[in-house]
Order: sequence, then C-alpha cells, then structure tokens
Amino acid sequence: MNDADELGQTLDRFQNSGSWSPGDTFLIQQPAPGRQAEAAAVFQKGKLIGAACADVLATGIGGGPALRRSASHPMVVEHLRRLGEHLEWQGPMSVEYFYDHESQQPYYIEANPRIGESLHAKISGVPLCDATVRIALGEDVDPLPDATPGIMSHNGFIVMIADAYNGATRFQLFKRLLNHWLGRGDFGSCESDMTRLREDKLSLVPATAVILRLLVAPRSANSLAQGTVDNYSLSYAAATAIDRLPDDFLASIGSPSA
Repeated sequence: MNDADELGQTLDRFQNSGSWSPGDTFLIQQPAPGRQAEAAAVFQKGKLIGAACADVLATGIGGGPALRRSASHPMVVEHLRRLGEHLEWQGPMSVEYFYDHESQQPYYIEANPRIGESLHAKISGVPLCDATVRIALGEDVDPLPDATPGIMSHNGFIVMIADAYNGATRFQLFKRLLNHWLGRGDFGSCESDMTRLREDKLSLVPATAVILRLLVAPRSANSLAQGTVDNYSLSYAAATAIDRLPDDFLASIGSPSA
C-alpha cells in the first residue's frame, strides 16, 4: 500500500470477505528485503564492549537459525552502539533482522535483553559470554575483537528434526547424518553449536537419542516439534487471560513492594 486510498480499499476487501470488523485490531506487514540475520552484543555502563553479526543461511522449524555464517554488518553494530549508549545498557542484547547486502540496510524484526545463542560468536572470535560474566562480577572489561567473517556453525541434530518435519525420508536423513560425519556439504563442513564432543562428551546423548528416533520413525519429528513448542510458548488462552487481568493487579506486580 502506497497511500490512504489503497489502505481504504484494502480495509474494504477485508471487511467484505468477513475477515475483519470495525473495531478489530490488526497489523499489516510487507516482506522485508535481504537475508535473515542476527547480532548479539554486550555493554558495560552503556559502552559497547563487543558485538557479533551472522547471516542465517538456513532455518529450522519455526524459522530459527539452523546454519550461520559470521558477517560484517557495520550499520547494525553502529545502531547497537547508539541504542546501548542511549539506554545506558549493562549486559547483553541481541537483535534479529533482515540485511540487504546491496544497500547494507538492516530491517529489524525484534530485540531481546539477553545473549541468545553465543557459541557461534565465540568460535568467530568474540567471547560474549565470558565478557557478560566478567561484567556481572564487576570487572572492567576491555573491548572485544571483531568477529572473523565467514565462520560457519550449525544447530546439529535440530537440523535433522527440521528435515524430517519437512518430509525427509529415512534415506535422506541417513545421508544428512553421513555428511555430518564425513564433513561434506554446508552442514557437514562446519562446527555444531549443540553437540560438542571435545568440551562435553555427554552432549552426544540427546543427539543420539533424537537421531535414532528420527531414523526409525521420521514422522515423529511432528510430535517432537509440537511438544517442544507447547512447553514454552504462550497460548492464545493464556494471552487472553493476562489481557483481562485488572489494571490494579498488573500495577501491583510491577511495584517495588511486590
């Protein structure tokens, strides 16, 4: 939509189709150009200590990153620096966005007051978690180095869950697993974020359990994904119940004496 007339025509179409009634609240969006990307940063007293950006080359179930490649997005780092300075931020912050490499313009999706998944940043040369802990302990932390571009990592067996969820056969899943072992293809030639045998041999246990289950019954990926989402997502009924809570109750939760 480019002007008020097109907006009015769009609203008429929604209303005539029975999809919307006057008084309803809704959001109209348009696709953002560029590749999905993410960045994480750490601040101390409003000063940017370090940041790491990554292009998301492939996604898993629900659009979560499955394959990352470290990247240089100077404008994103500058935006993070200015935001942290304005908020006098202390600790980690992460953002997700689409990045148009031609114009070097980011289109932000969301921001979170947490570190997110930090292993990829670490192997790219930016130890964000280490800096976060040291800042929490009250140490003065020196600025971290820039990330090395082109470093890749993947989400391990989560990738295979996504493959099975999207209809992969046992043969295709076994081929994916073989590529992991032999270091072939995008997912085989980079480090896993989750299964870290050198640092944590027990991390092989959940990976083995899930992979064996998928090889026996690929369609079990549906129940794996659904069960996981149900355990952490906020349902519509819960959101409605929160929205109906009285204002004085909500105010009491946020008060210092609560």
